[in-house]
Amino acid sequence: MNEVSITNIEKLVISAILFDSSLFEETILKSKDFSNLQNQKIFQILETLHKEKLPFDEDFIFKYVPKNEKNIYEAMLIEILRATPTSEIKAYELEIK
Repeated sequence: MNEVSITNIEKLVISAILFDSSLFEETILKSKDFSNLQNQKIFQILETLHKEKLPFDEDFIFKYVPKNEKNIYEAMLIEILRATPTSEIKAYELEIK
């Protein structure tokens, strides 16, 4: 599968988790599994939020984004949120792994 397809799948999985945080508990993915560095960083932030028992929302996400990179991650988060979330992420996880 090409890099663009993998990046889009990564966005779809992150989008699904943002819309239904209970999917995070079920996922087999870790941030290191993501090939796109921005997706990897966003997932890493979700891991941190989960560990700290904080909600997965943009206010908390941006607390962990370096200020000089906020615009980049804001655009990336908008792209992720535009992806159609799915409640069935298992098949997509296997594409990422």
